[in-house]
This record gives sequence, structure tokens and C-alpha cells, in this order.
Amino acid sequence: GEAAVDAIARMPEDAARAAVERLTGTGDAVLVLKPASARLSPAELFALWRAHMGEALLTVAATCPADPDALALLDTLAMPRVTLLDRAARTAAARVPDGPRQEALTAWLWGKDLTGGAVYRDENDRLRVEIPYDEALTGKAVRRELSALLDAPLADPVPLGDRLHFPQAPPLRALPALASAPRKGETVSGDTAGWFRRGDGTLFLLLCDGMGSGPEAQKESRQSYTLIRRFLEAGMDPAQALETVSSALSLRGIEGGTTSVDLLCLDPYAGTGAIYKQGASPSYLRQEDRLRCAVGSSLPAGLAGGEAPAPHTFRAGPGTLAVLVSDGIACGKGDGWLRALLSDSAGSDPQKLADAILQISRRETGGEDDGTVMVLSLTEAAD
Repeated sequence: GEAAVDAIARMPEDAARAAVERLTGTGDAVLVLKPASARLSPAELFALWRAHMGEALLTVAATCPADPDALALLDTLAMPRVTLLDRAARTAAARVPDGPRQEALTAWLWGKDLTGGAVYRDENDRLRVEIPYDEALTGKAVRRELSALLDAPLADPVPLGDRLHFPQAPPLRALPALASAPRKGETVSGDTAGWFRRGDGTLFLLLCDGMGSGPEAQKESRQSYTLIRRFLEAGMDPAQALETVSSALSLRGIEGGTTSVDLLCLDPYAGTGAIYKQGASPSYLRQEDRLRCAVGSSLPAGLAGGEAPAPHTFRAGPGTLAVLVSDGIACGKGDGWLRALLSDSAGSDPQKLADAILQISRRETGGEDDGTVMVLSLTEAAD
């Protein structure tokens, strides 16, 4: 709360650092911009934030209006952001009960000597079912039984405290895969990549390529990856998340490197997707035997300032295949082999395809750079 923020701002540096580290350890970091009576300067507080910027979500807590550096930092980071309290309030307010299904669920629970179930539509107009947690109710047979009872496709349950949450199942099944290798002679890769889902069901594939190779490049890419992921998971719009992180990284000036960013967003319920690129290599999208490339014109994160990259949007359906690669896959030597492989890979297992792309790349380029491949294959959702 505000009292804790003020207390941290007035602490000696060692105590403030320990407080920030404790908050970071719980998944929340506080960036405090110096009020007039604080002991730490904005630069010192900014250094505390930077030390943890790859670790935690940020909250702008206070500012000193007379300090231009603090104002610039506030302008950069105080873009539309979502707090957990705001999200909880909006989620509770947006619940729309489903009367007929509620009656069916209540009767079903009574037959098991349980009460306290809920059926409603959330803020995204998707059906959600909550029941008391019971280990015996976590299996696929129960999920199928509830789906039939409520006449709605449900996904596998997610345990949250003493409740089991059954979200509505999307019509599309997303199968992501990843293959990566460091530059020849290096023990670590400068690329950081992964995929994750947000609470609203959106799937993200994120690939960050740090400048150069080795541990320093890895540090840069991890910082960008972690910040972008935290902002997205908090509910921020993808363009705003990339804009915010790029602006924050650019404040470091010559001290920091740059990171190219590839971000794919998929809504498996609406069947829509978008690819955002900041200084990244072309991405590939194959649909109905047609292969096309997504090429970005934005600069890498840290150089792009506050510029938000324009998205490459697409309709997603069964058979859609998307491939993200770092620049070490082609190393500027042409991608004809990759295009040919993707054109002939209908029905391929996504992990096998990612492994094959990486293997051929190492043979073609000699491992001149870190290489990372992410593949997303979409099929009809299975029961």
C-alpha cells in the first residue's frame, strides 16, 4: 500500500534494497520515484528497479514532479496497466450467472453431497464452472460428464485454492514446440524463448534474441522476455507491452544492449492471431498450402523508444502453421531451404519440424550464431 511505498522511499539504501528484494521474491516489485523527503535519489531508485527488471512486474508508486528524469521514467512506465485488485473487481462485476445450467450443476453436486457450485459467463463472455475441490473430481471423466450435463465443451479443471475451475474449451487446439542451440563454441544461448497462456485463454509465443552471443546476450534477452511476459500476463495489450518495455530499455542508454523480439498472440476461441516484430527475422505462416512471410520494420527493443510495432494479423484455423526463428537460423545466407521445408511439411509433428529446422540450419550455417525455432501447429480441439 501507499504507507509501505513511503516507508521504502525513506529507507537507507541497504534497507530499501532488501525491501525491494523481498517484494520481488513474492512476484511483485515496487519502483519508487523519490518524493521530496526521501533519502534515495531517483537514479538510485531507478538502479534498484533495473537490478530486478528481469524478475518482476512493476508498480509505479510515487514521483517527484520537479525531477525530469523521474518524470520521463513515469511517462514511460505509467502506461495503461492492470493491477490485481482492478482485475479482481472487473472479473467479479462481469460475472453473468447462467440460471438453467446453475440448476443442473446444483442438482449434480447434491448427488455427490456437495454444494457451492457456480456457472457463469466471464468478462470475455465465456462459460466458466466452479465446484468445490475434490481430488476425485479432477479426472477427464468428470470433465466429460459436466460437458454433457451443461451442453458446453469444458477444458480440464484448474485448481485454485479450495475450488476447481472448468473454463470453456476453445474450438482450436494449439501445439507449440521449441528447438534451440547456442553459437558454436558457446555454452549458453543469447536467445530466450517460450510460450504461456493468459487467464483469458490467449496463447503467446515469445522469442527474444539478445545482441551478440554468450552470457551478456542471454542476460539481455532474459530481461526483455521476463518483462514482456509479466506485462502480458497482467492483462496489458501486446502493443502496449512491447512499447513499454522498449521505452524502459532505451532509458539505459549505452549501458545496455538491444534485443530483437518476436511475439505471436493467438485467441483460440475467436480464431484470430497476430505477430509483432521488433528487429526480428521474418516469421512464416502456412495456411491452405500457401506460405507467406511476416517481416517487421520496427527497430529492436531498446532502440525503438516508445514505438509500438504494427501487428501482422491472420485468421487461425485447423491446419494453420506458424514458425518464428531467430536470425541465427539463416545467418543472412538465404531461407530458400526453410521455405521449401515448410511448404512440404503438411501434417508434420511440430516438435519434429522444429528439430529438423534447427538441424538443417546448423548444417547450412555452421552454427555461426545462436539459433532458435518456435513452431505452432493448430488442429481441431479433441475431446
